[in-house]
Amino acid sequence: MRKMPWEFTEAKCRETGVELFFRKEPDDPEIVGFPRDHYKRAVAVCDTCVHKDDCGMWGLEHESHGVWGGMTPNDRERARRKLGIRLIPKVPSTPWR
Repeated sequence: MRKMPWEFTEAKCRETGVELFFRKEPDDPEIVGFPRDHYKRAVAVCDTCVHKDDCGMWGLEHESHGVWGGMTPNDRERARRKLGIRLIPKVPSTPWR
């Protein structure tokens, strides 16, 4: 069974903090002055990570936001179309009551 990205012990994102990998949407009024190259820095960190491929597959299968394995949301959407991959719905970690 594949590990989930947050279980990786040597992941470079653990050193930088997750804020770098998740930006707000462009139409969000809170991002005034938000650097346009934000994702470029996150992708550069991913490019140095030993878990890039596994994290990228997780992102393709499960994530619509953020940078996963060096892929932005747009990168993953294009790759999903090309590879015929559909997002797997997330299951809550605790049962609904």
